[in-house]
Amino acid sequence: MRIPSFVRLPNHKKFNMPLRHYNPIKEELEGRVEESTREFLNHKKVNGSKVGISFKRKPNRIPSTGFIQLFIIIVLVILIIGWLQYGNDIFYFGFIVVPAYLYFRFKRQPKKKLLR
Repeated sequence: MRIPSFVRLPNHKKFNMPLRHYNPIKEELEGRVEESTREFLNHKKVNGSKVGISFKRKPNRIPSTGFIQLFIIIVLVILIIGWLQYGNDIFYFGFIVVPAYLYFRFKRQPKKKLLR
């Protein structure tokens, strides 16, 4: 199991060698697929509605590790400065504010009953 750290190490270098064989069947198939896709995209309206293909993936909404590390560092600096300025009272304040924030943040909304 890996120990978490704040230092990002570079990934290993990958060796990438292109293939050296020619497959005429695969080339013909790829050409036909590309041609049929192009024809399909050229017909934008079928029966009065727009038709299109999207092969793009949706971007992930996962925050990067750099942002999370920056957030942790800022929180730690604020805690250290608050501790130096106000002493242990800053921790008591945090024990009150953080649970209250989490409660209101994740509190479920009551479901509305349908009238029939």
